[in-house]
Amino acid sequence: MGYLVYKIGAVKASILLAVVLASAAGAQSTCDRTCMTNLVDRYLAAMVKHDPSGLPLAKGVRYTENTAEIQVGEGLWVGASEAPTTFKMYAVDPASSQIAFYGVMKEWDKPLIIALRLKVIGGKITEIEHVLAVLQQNVDLAKKTIRQVIKNLSAARSCGCAYALQTAIITDKSKIPKKVRRDLRPIIGKYL
Repeated sequence: MGYLVYKIGAVKASILLAVVLASAAGAQSTCDRTCMTNLVDRYLAAMVKHDPSGLPLAKGVRYTENTAEIQVGEGLWVGASEAPTTFKMYAVDPASSQIAFYGVMKEWDKPLIIALRLKVIGGKITEIEHVLAVLQQNVDLAKKTIRQVIKNLSAARSCGCAYALQTAIITDKSKIPKKVRRDLRPIIGKYL
């Protein structure tokens, strides 16, 4: 009887050990919040270096940029020139093994907004999604809008606002660079 109790105890201990080892192995293959946040930072740094070789990419990783499916190493990977430095937001969902990132970085030394999503299974990136908005396009649109609005403004004013800029510019006009004067001409040209 003692031998049977010993055998049953040994079987229980073996099962318990197997469960503990399986849990430990599972824990090592998952990526928690810190792991995912670090992975995004590594991903962005690799993109600026134009070298994905150090990343844990799964075989057949799916990569889309502005909804177009392309190969890792193409798209923003070609022109990324500076990783986000000041504005960064992370949204981590360990339950779905995904992380989203929103920030401002540079492509060809011009700022752009990046929304990024990574899916991580077993410590490997299986999906990458970028949505990019080039800020310069917004600047150009704003300039175009201002030009249109200025054309529609009446030159006649009955308020004191018509004379507000006469004394507002205190810099010697000859010290204002030509490019700045040219850029300001549509708005305050008669005062320059």
